[in-house]
Parts: sequence; C-alpha cells; structure tokens
Amino acid sequence: MEETNVLRQPIAPKETVQEPTVEPSNPDRVLEMVGEMPIALNREIAGRPYTADYFNVLDIWDNPDIGLQDDINAIEDAYVQKVQFNEIEDGEDTYKAFIKEAEKATDCKDSPKSVRIAKIAEWYRFMSRLDKIDRDKRKYAN
Repeated sequence: MEETNVLRQPIAPKETVQEPTVEPSNPDRVLEMVGEMPIALNREIAGRPYTADYFNVLDIWDNPDIGLQDDINAIEDAYVQKVQFNEIEDGEDTYKAFIKEAEKATDCKDSPKSVRIAKIAEWYRFMSRLDKIDRDKRKYAN
C-alpha cells in the first residue's frame, strides 16, 4: 500500500466561452427597442418629468424665474401616485386621459399653456388631498 500525504488534488479550471456582447448602434434608441418607457419612471430614467415633455416646456420648466417647476412636479407626482396605487395603468394614452380629465374639470383647454399647467396642478393637488383622506378613512375605519 502506498501512502500519500496529499489531501486534495487541484482541479483543472474549466474553459468558459464568453458570449460576445452586441452594443446597439444608437444607444438612445435602446428604450425604443425594448418597448415604451414607463411614464411614471421618466423622471428617474430621462432626468425630467414627462409632464414637461407633454406640455412642450422642456426648455423652461425648471427655470425659477418662470415658476413652472412646482406645478409640473405636482402634476407628475399625482400621475405617479395613481400608477403606484394601481388606480390607472401607465402609458401615453392613460396620461393623455389623465390630463384631459383635469382640463375638463378646470375648464382650461383653451387657456394659455402656463394657465393650463397651473390650473391642472392645483386641481390635482386638491384631488390628491381628497384621495389621501379616503385612503386614511379606509385605513382607520376598523
């Protein structure tokens, strides 16, 4: 009988084949290839709220002298909140309906853009407070 003092023997490493990665020719179009970008995540992904895109105020929405930033963010927050509470589905058609509902309620469809944005923002601030009251009522009703 032969004695060996070797407790372990080295195992030869397996060769791994690395699959080649394919980079898209235009990285800006990656989202188009994957599908529609969720509007509720637009602020995190694109760095700006979708509401600024929708109202075509990208150049001025965050200018403090104009004062649209709070209103744009209020509209965006109201939409995101409705999506998060599964009250509405996220998408462009739903967002358009979301804005149309506010325009109808505030009768501001023919108003100047800044007035429309301000009225819609105030209406959604009000509606968000009412929704919070309803959620709290259901929460503490028992």
